[in-house]
Amino acid sequence: MRRADTAIILWVALVCGSAACESAGPVDVEVAWRFGTGDCARANVDTVHADLFEQGRVAAIEHVEAACAAGHLTLEAIPPGEYTLALLGRDPAGCGTHAARIVRVDAEDGLGGPVLLGLRPRPLALAWDFAEAQDCRGLGVVQIEALVRVGGAPVVRGAWLCGATGAELPEIPAGPAHVTLLGLDAAGTTIARAEADFTESALLAEPCAERFAARLTLEGCASAGCP
Repeated sequence: MRRADTAIILWVALVCGSAACESAGPVDVEVAWRFGTGDCARANVDTVHADLFEQGRVAAIEHVEAACAAGHLTLEAIPPGEYTLALLGRDPAGCGTHAARIVRVDAEDGLGGPVLLGLRPRPLALAWDFAEAQDCRGLGVVQIEALVRVGGAPVVRGAWLCGATGAELPEIPAGPAHVTLLGLDAAGTTIARAEADFTESALLAEPCAERFAARLTLEGCASAGCP
């Protein structure tokens, strides 16, 4: 054997004897959680459920649950790769009230720290009526526009024909919300208005509900444009 051949064989043996050439096996992924303020008792969370999804898949490949007070759980024997992790905190009645979702989790790198569980976002079921038993035709309202702000920042807008008596908006965070409704005439001028603030406790009055609910009563403006 020539000296060059010997050198090549030796180099390959050294490199492939390292961890880089070994096939990575399944790993255990530790999942811990925390709350923005307080603990499980203050958040009224009894159990935490973890679902792990392969990227782009809708069916979980792993589901584990643990008592919230334990503070962590383990996803065992997870093949190396990137996953989406979904956590759901349930209250003693089994209602999902808190949640978190991490889109890219590397099984080998782990999470790097506890996951923050926040109040679960939900769609907003918005309903409206008019003061003094008025209706769309009586006021001349053609369209209803809605603006929802959470924490002072606009979250979602929507518009519907006035003939509807309600609509569902996409998921909003479960924080203090300010909802503004405008009634517009055929020219697009605001001629009716309603505003209301909803606290977290008001939105979460029914923790098992799959959506938040809010009802507002529009009042005709004293002058066009509702200055």
